[in-house]
Amino acid sequence: MNPVYVYSVASAALCLALAIFAGPVFRWGQRLTRRLGYHKMADFRERLWPFLGPIARIVLVVTAALILALTWRMASSAGRGSPDRSVEDIGAAPARSQR
Repeated sequence: MNPVYVYSVASAALCLALAIFAGPVFRWGQRLTRRLGYHKMADFRERLWPFLGPIARIVLVVTAALILALTWRMASSAGRGSPDRSVEDIGAAPARSQR
C-alpha cells in the first residue's frame, strides 16, 4: 500500500476526530489560556465560540470528505497505467535531455 494513501486516510481521521471532540479541545485551550494569564483573550474566544464552533466542525468534516474523495480519485486513476496520472510520478522531476 502506498504511504500517500495511509497519510491521507490518517489526516482525514484526524479531521473527523477534531470535529467530534471540538468542544473538549476548546475547553482545554480555554483553561490553558487562562492559566497562562491571557484572560481577555479567553473571554473573547468564549464570546465567539457559539458562532464559530459549529462552523469549525462543518469545515473539518468537509475537509475530511475532500481528502477521502481525492484519495479515492487518485487511487482509482493510478491503476490505469497512464504515466501522467500515476501516484509514483507525482512530484517527480521531468526527464532532462542528454546532449
